[in-house]
Amino acid sequence: MEFIDKKVDVDCNIHFGLNYAAFVHLIGADISQARQEYQTAQTVLNKLIGETLKLLRKKSDGKNSAAVL
Repeated sequence: MEFIDKKVDVDCNIHFGLNYAAFVHLIGADISQARQEYQTAQTVLNKLIGETLKLLRKKSDGKNSAAVL
């Protein structure tokens, strides 16, 4: 009976270990994807700000850009 108990313990530990590894992998993938999406959004926002500033400079026609804002 002791052998069966030890085998069950080992099987449970292996099963738990595999589930934990899969969970950690999913969390890592989610963090990686979130980081990538954040960087993409940051890049788009920076381009939008840059284009907005270009338009404001063109619109000011030599006037103070702050007055246009």
